[in-house]
Amino acid sequence: MSLPSHFSPDPSHNLTAATLESPMDWGHWRLEQAAQHCTYDEGIAALKRLSGEYVPIRILQLYSVKGDPFDEDAHRYARECLKSENVAIRAFALVLLSADERSRRMDSSAPTVQEIGTEPAISMIHEQLDLVRGSSPKTDFALEVQAQMLYDLSVLYRELGKEGESMKAASEGIFLSVPLGYTNLTSSLRMSYALSAMGCGKSQEALQQYLEVRKEPGSNMRQRLFSTLNVVNLYLFSGDYPSALEVVLEAEHEYPERPEVGVTRQFVEGLAVLIPLDAEILPFAVQSRSALNKALQIVGHSEINPKVTLYNDALALLKDISESAAFFRILTRWLQVHCLFRTGKPFLAAQRLSGFDASYPILRAFVLALRIEMALHPDGLERDSLGEFTRELSRSFDEFPNKAAASRLLTLWYPTAAAFLAMSPYSVAELVDEAMPGIFADGRPAQIYGQSVPAKLPFVQATLEAFGVSADVPRDMSSERERMRAALTTSWGGSERTLPVIAPALLIVNFIRLSEREGGLWINAARQLERSHGLIPKTTGTHLREERGVLHDALERLVSGETDTRAFDRTLTELRNHGRGHV
Repeated sequence: MSLPSHFSPDPSHNLTAATLESPMDWGHWRLEQAAQHCTYDEGIAALKRLSGEYVPIRILQLYSVKGDPFDEDAHRYARECLKSENVAIRAFALVLLSADERSRRMDSSAPTVQEIGTEPAISMIHEQLDLVRGSSPKTDFALEVQAQMLYDLSVLYRELGKEGESMKAASEGIFLSVPLGYTNLTSSLRMSYALSAMGCGKSQEALQQYLEVRKEPGSNMRQRLFSTLNVVNLYLFSGDYPSALEVVLEAEHEYPERPEVGVTRQFVEGLAVLIPLDAEILPFAVQSRSALNKALQIVGHSEINPKVTLYNDALALLKDISESAAFFRILTRWLQVHCLFRTGKPFLAAQRLSGFDASYPILRAFVLALRIEMALHPDGLERDSLGEFTRELSRSFDEFPNKAAASRLLTLWYPTAAAFLAMSPYSVAELVDEAMPGIFADGRPAQIYGQSVPAKLPFVQATLEAFGVSADVPRDMSSERERMRAALTTSWGGSERTLPVIAPALLIVNFIRLSEREGGLWINAARQLERSHGLIPKTTGTHLREERGVLHDALERLVSGETDTRAFDRTLTELRNHGRGHV
């Protein structure tokens, strides 16, 4: 049914025919009876004991929100309404009958909007709406019917993917229902507006409406619950995962028996990589939500723990997910592309990103960061667009109310892209705080995350590998690994996280690459980073000495301006081929 689902009424001592005519009194009566947990059938029975012009339409209204197909008794009252002299009653009855018919058609497997009859229903409701607007007398009930029809239109336009028209209808309905005092109907209209706003990426507009529903005493339990869950999602969409967690934990306390609350909590935790790897994923009726949470859990741990590589397991889960909600559909696609890139399939990942419109702030930032990391990859996909990706990612921070939290998420999932933006001419202060500590600084000893690490060889390896050069050494590295483990291991949400190591040389080379096309700002950033962090450490041992020497010389010639990035790339190709044993 497209009619809003309100509280179930119960027989009341003060239920009168006048109550049925007044939208405010009707809404109050239903709210007063909600706490008694009565059924729709009990409410219908109470109405049948009354007589008057508005009894049949209110009975039909309860039959509609009951959710079952209209039976013979419902049709008897529908006929009475259709024979009424009251234009608003007749129009409302037609709308309810249309909703019942469309509901029956929805029971078929995967019906199309044509099979459901969405467009004819929209045309019919517009005709009835015009009739009610032009009818006399002008009553509160007639205004309520107009608001109810606008709610239906909002739902129907959303079925067609016309979120703008849906928001317009819901907005007019809100304006009508507020002065009527029918707060429950107003909340339904606000929720429809917000859902369409979410569908077209207008997160802040959606958040405002859901917050209104949450604080409205006349909202029913279902409205408050789902508004709360969508507030959680909207906070998360905007990168503010701490606020999302705070609200969802409060909801879990308020609604301990509702499984969707726990599933939403795990979704927030999954995107913030806060679900322990051995934690059980909560089951849910919509199985795709549990599968998505599981995929986030194992991909997240593959990001923070180099010993965990479960990207292929996640891809197997994600291929069977079918999501109707826009955000979850976009997130599923992003996660698939992310896994393809992390499993060494950058070209396939780039193809999947073609035409990808991530409408939500945090996902838009994630996709831009992924594109930056693809451009920084040794294969250099979309290098020509690296500067524009960087500027777009910088601008995207204007959409984050909590820039520090968004910076943590971005650094968690895309540490190299975060470091690139942080040290670029388009830097974001909050991102510098998160990402810069992961860029090692050459010195005696080397520094990373504010700690001194005497071993130099791991940083040489990290630099070579960043440029696609093999950096394996045929000796025991346990001593160096232990020193790095001490510097890089930290706790994250009850799990152990290995912090990333970012080679400054990778950023410097690509800053210079951009300076060749875009000018001085980039070369200044390159020289500043070279002065503060160096290029590649020098080791006293023999391992990787040749590779390190060739790369160091090429880097020095590039930074000094003696050569350009084309010459540097040729040197890299020779170095890679040498490492692979090519002649």
